[in-house]
Amino acid sequence: MKRRCPDMTAKLTGVKLLWEDVKTRSWLFILMTVGSAALLPFGLQMRLSTLEYDMLPVLQEDMEWFRQAKEQVLLDVLGYGNSMVYFGCIVAAVISAVTGFAYLQSRRQVDFYHSLPLRRERLFLIRYLGGFLMTAVPYLLCAAAALLGVGGAHGALCRETAAAAAGAAGFYILLFLLFYTLAVLAVLLTGRILTGLLLTGFFYLYGALCTWLIQREMSFYFSTYYYTAESGNFFGQMPLFLPVTQGLNLSRALAAGETVPAGSWVLAVLSLGIALGLCVLLYRKRPSEACGNAFSYRWMESVLKVAVAIPAALWVVSLLESMGYLAGTAMLLTAGGLAAVILTGIFEFIYSQDLRNVWRHKVSGIFALGGTLLILLAFQQDWFRYDSWLPEESQVESMAVYSSELDGIFTDSYWYMQDTEERILEEGLTEDFASIYQLARLGAGETGGAESEAASGSEWMTQAVIHFHLKNGRDIYRQYTVPLSRLEETVGQLLEEKSSREIYYPTQYRNVKNVTDLSFRDWNDYYDMNENLPLGRNEIDELLELFREEYLSCSYRELKEMEPVGVLYLGNFQDNRGPYMGTEIGYYIYPSFEKTLAYLNRRGIQLLERPDLSRIVSVQLDYLTELELSSEEDMTSSAVSELYAFNTKEDIEALFGQLERVRQTDYLTTGEYADVQIMFADGVYSSIQFQVKDGEAFRAFLDEHSGAQESYAE
Repeated sequence: MKRRCPDMTAKLTGVKLLWEDVKTRSWLFILMTVGSAALLPFGLQMRLSTLEYDMLPVLQEDMEWFRQAKEQVLLDVLGYGNSMVYFGCIVAAVISAVTGFAYLQSRRQVDFYHSLPLRRERLFLIRYLGGFLMTAVPYLLCAAAALLGVGGAHGALCRETAAAAAGAAGFYILLFLLFYTLAVLAVLLTGRILTGLLLTGFFYLYGALCTWLIQREMSFYFSTYYYTAESGNFFGQMPLFLPVTQGLNLSRALAAGETVPAGSWVLAVLSLGIALGLCVLLYRKRPSEACGNAFSYRWMESVLKVAVAIPAALWVVSLLESMGYLAGTAMLLTAGGLAAVILTGIFEFIYSQDLRNVWRHKVSGIFALGGTLLILLAFQQDWFRYDSWLPEESQVESMAVYSSELDGIFTDSYWYMQDTEERILEEGLTEDFASIYQLARLGAGETGGAESEAASGSEWMTQAVIHFHLKNGRDIYRQYTVPLSRLEETVGQLLEEKSSREIYYPTQYRNVKNVTDLSFRDWNDYYDMNENLPLGRNEIDELLELFREEYLSCSYRELKEMEPVGVLYLGNFQDNRGPYMGTEIGYYIYPSFEKTLAYLNRRGIQLLERPDLSRIVSVQLDYLTELELSSEEDMTSSAVSELYAFNTKEDIEALFGQLERVRQTDYLTTGEYADVQIMFADGVYSSIQFQVKDGEAFRAFLDEHSGAQESYAE
């Protein structure tokens, strides 16, 4: 009697099982094909058709730009930055994992599959491979159809777009494999589909939610905490712990054309290998009696209870703190302890569905309670001296400093500076950091000066972010509260060097180009309206080059001491962050900018040397007196406002003799300023904020010229 070779039997059975799996789940193949087709070829066709319909009549004379626009649309759909494909990978991974291993929830099916003449490892890989193929094959076919068919037909296909699309396809396959493997791991660890889905969500989001919670707690308890992508990542760069956020970060970096370190790819592959190895090990060891249970292993209940109860209790406490319900250590610990106890009881009830067993696992409950209380105490008492930490000066290789207050001498368009901090803190590192280190010492409380000045109210305090680059390669960021005068002194010394100005001055590092609209505002014309500059593209570029050159020739201290004579507004422009359509950014023009002013004079624009008050017919003054300057809260709560009206030419001239128009940031250094509503002879109103030159003399002037109409506290 002939006997069949066991290996051949296993091989034939394995191929047959793979084919049977594909036939049984053919609906999955169809679903993935429809989804991929909708996202890729059909999505690309719709976007390219829309672009051609909307823009072709306008861009007949600039076909090169039109071709580039089509290539960009192709990259938006088939490249790294398509968020729909990214989240489609997550959905496809969950569906493939649950449908591929749903038989593990049935004891009868488990007994059948495990009775086959196949080792468990091979059986697992067959099912795993089936789910992968039924998702990856439709995606790759649709991506190829979109690239070669749709992209080629519309003239968007070139070597660069093809290479980028191929790289993105490989990236999304790797991403899908990671999500898919984690979802399979969740199914193997559970005995019910619902708990499998919940555990999948736990694997995907737990690290990100814990990271968010830690960031929230640190920003609440530590005044020097400053968030960066590096300082806010408490689980390293391992995608196994942060699959969704790390994958999204990689996607955005690649879409922006940034170079991703080789270590990030190694960690991604390593995470996939670890997850897959755990799946094989657990599948081989998984007990058959796990079918129908919430979890495959009893110990998982206690582990998950502690892992979820602690951050959940901390979140409850954080919510109560933000609402102002907790004050003092005793109330904090009481709320945290109660939250931990109640949450562990809820988890036990979910597991057992029996109120009598809610305190059954006391050890895990004690761990959850103790962990919550210890973490709260560590944050509240600052056990690790986070706020007072300062590296030894000998440990520091270079430092950088930045504060948003510094931008006020360049522009009042603060929205435009929204991502300035991290760029300057990275590029502005200097090895001549003695003055910055002394500022950090002041902020960390080593000298005691910042606290005394803040308490006395004698100095306006502001926040400055300092970047420490240590000799061991670490980068540490801290946000300190320091006197504004000390910050300006430090930065003024730093920006004596022209090379530093190129990093700090926004006129230099933004690389503004392709400006289509240019206008100006006369600083001494209180009409306060923009006037267009009818210049061509080459003339605009020439003026901006002069403007940048003159900004760069002035130190920070020189700019700080001057008063602007005008504002130059750039509209519909492009810089190193992208195009800005329908928006404008204004830069101050200073009296030392002789070349810029001469250029404007040649085009008939003469900026006023002093205010023109002849067109003003009436003025309403809202006079605000600040009593405290130690913080924004004190400034608001201790201010008294008075309203006055001036209607004669003599009174109006006398009033403006007492006021001085200054930049917005200059109001921070004075205790008194006024909001002025100005009405002109043609019926136009303008509203401008002025600084009071001499508070005592101004109050005497008000007593002489007008009575207060109304007084109120703010």
